[in-house]
Amino acid sequence: MKNYPAPEPVSPDFTAIVDLLMCVNATGLYEAFYEYYPHVRLLEISIYEGRWNYLKHPVFKMCLECGEVSLFDFDTDERITPENLLERLILLVQ
Repeated sequence: MKNYPAPEPVSPDFTAIVDLLMCVNATGLYEAFYEYYPHVRLLEISIYEGRWNYLKHPVFKMCLECGEVSLFDFDTDERITPENLLERLILLVQ
């Protein structure tokens, strides 16, 4: 059996954001999809209004760089916290 190195730690904000996305899914108003790419430490988020189907386009899309200390928006290099993301999602539904 191969000995693989231990995974590198991610920011505590990472798990808080995934929990937030699970709460979005629980509302039933939106569906949040997310994929984590550990080899490049990216979290890709797509949110769809209502239930997803192949004809829908995301109403919100973001790619986050996941460092050990904090998360950054891949496009703008802005630091993202769970609170920032929650504010953006609230603006989305207004």
